Amino acid sequence: KIKKMLIKNDTQLKRVMQQAAKQALSEVEEQIKICIENYVRQYYTEYTPHQYKRTYQFLRSITKTDVSIRGNTISCDIHIDMNLNYSEPASDVIDIINQGYHGNKSIKGTPVWSVAMDKINSTNMFINGFKEALIKQGFTVV
Repeated sequence: KIKKMLIKNDTQLKRVMQQAAKQALSEVEEQIKICIENYVRQYYTEYTPHQYKRTYQFLRSITKTDVSIRGNTISCDIHIDMNLNYSEPASDVIDIINQGYHGNKSIKGTPVWSVAMDKINSTNMFINGFKEALIKQGFTVV
């Protein structure tokens, strides 16, 4: 249910708009994180390792920050946590996965990051999700 409020001055209006934008950005951030995780899951289904037990560590490394407000800027971050515990340097493992290779590069699958970014961009996920989140809060978005 949408809450009605009386806004008496510019400061109150700014606060209301910032909170609405912060909530909307938080919802979009979660949608984008889920999109990336879905492609990581797809990548995992393409190959069953025989020499090691899958830990799903890369999937758990997809991280999002809290939405923050600094001045007139509202921001968040979705990234791959580089503090992975692999036998190879984390940057090498991430690079191999993002190219879609499994194990020793003999099996090629989903290039996780590029297909996720293509999906996010081609569906305009950020803008459309942001609009939907604002509409859910009671805003009219044209």
